[in-house]
Amino acid sequence: MLWLLIAGFSVTYLTVYLTGGRSIGQPLKTATPMAPLEGDFSLAASNGTIFTAANLLDKPSVVFFGFTNCPDICPTGLLELTELLEKLEDQAGKLQVLFVAVDSQRDTQAVVSEYLTSFDPRIVGLTGSTDEIDAAVKTFKAFYEIVPGTAPDDYSVNHTAGMFLIDKQKRFVGKLDSHESVEVRLAKLQRLIAK
Repeated sequence: MLWLLIAGFSVTYLTVYLTGGRSIGQPLKTATPMAPLEGDFSLAASNGTIFTAANLLDKPSVVFFGFTNCPDICPTGLLELTELLEKLEDQAGKLQVLFVAVDSQRDTQAVVSEYLTSFDPRIVGLTGSTDEIDAAVKTFKAFYEIVPGTAPDDYSVNHTAGMFLIDKQKRFVGKLDSHESVEVRLAKLQRLIAK
């Protein structure tokens, strides 16, 4: 029993050490459908611009949180988004699709930009400092936490897997879920564009 307590304390200590004592590992309450997003953020975009909460107005958005070292959820999700954008054809230009990289230590603007070359070019990557990323996560009521590995630079990141759907009034209207069929997700995007 003593060894279990010591192991639990060690994991907690490493998590606090790696995250600078931040409570980013605490899930925030889920966003309410049709509720306007509150808060502001400013992130560097992979296309060389600065993206803020104000950029969510006037154009519907799909927002996906992840990190470039993600072994499965992120590349799969981005491939699925690429497929959905192809199926939308001309309508795809009416959406802005955002990949918010939550690994501030490894995911620089250049790394995110290079990573996204494997997916649809309309997907824009966003990243920044830990504080800047935390502001975006708070705005969307999303979640992420650093999961320590065997060395300081060997770690993973747990994060919100669903893709946020934001209408052009900057309101949260739902999510895309990887467990839904392509047809269901496509219909959701078409409704979002039509709003």
